[in-house]
Amino acid sequence: MARTVRGASGVPHTPHASGLTADQRHESPRRTSIQAIESSAQATQASVSATSQTAEQADLMIPATQSRAFRAFEAIPPAILHALEQQLPEVAWLDPATANALRRLVGLLALGAPGIRAILLFGSVARHDERPLTDPAPSDVDLLVLFEPPAALPPNVPVQGQAGTAQPAQPAQPAQPESLTDQQQAVLSQAVVQALLAFPDAARDFHITGAIPPFTRWDASFLAHVVRDGLLVWAAASPPDLPAPLDMMRTIQADQALGASGAGASRG
Repeated sequence: MARTVRGASGVPHTPHASGLTADQRHESPRRTSIQAIESSAQATQASVSATSQTAEQADLMIPATQSRAFRAFEAIPPAILHALEQQLPEVAWLDPATANALRRLVGLLALGAPGIRAILLFGSVARHDERPLTDPAPSDVDLLVLFEPPAALPPNVPVQGQAGTAQPAQPAQPAQPESLTDQQQAVLSQAVVQALLAFPDAARDFHITGAIPPFTRWDASFLAHVVRDGLLVWAAASPPDLPAPLDMMRTIQADQALGASGAGASRG
């Protein structure tokens, strides 16, 4: 099964780094995926270390966005990465290799990807009703990565007109919301590559959904499920600064837990 990354639209696509064709994804999918990831890492290392390239070599190089993401992750001191991984919440019901790959993935994004506000686990694994590994199609690990909204471009500086009069400054131009850049997409896919290279025995695949508030184009029912079932794995701020409606996540889950405990007490 190919590792996938989801963009702001929620439509999955195969990361460029995996390099899988449609035929490869249907033939020995897990073995092919791991082989493709290993080949991608070798190609990434070659492209990063190369000091020059011919026209023929250029076709073999991975995109510059992937190289920048690779460099950023390689620059993280191992001791700092390990220390952060030890602080992350444990998803005890995952197999050890997948749990370690999850921690590595979150650690890489938290330390090597600027502009990430929070990372949440959602879906069946967060609810702990995931399909088991014995199932022909075991559940994937779903992560929602929240990026900071792009800042508005600064207003134009007033300029002198031909007659010597200052022209009025133009208002700030708002950045396009909710659309991930190529670099953000590359960061997500490269993080998956690096995490699975570190823990190739991980039994579950990863799906990453990248998101930028304010979620105006998102399906309301999807957001409601994340609010109800999502687990906060990492946040840049303490206490976490989650955008609406995700800021209601802990309040709603706390109310549900209190309701469940109250029901149990009444039955006792």
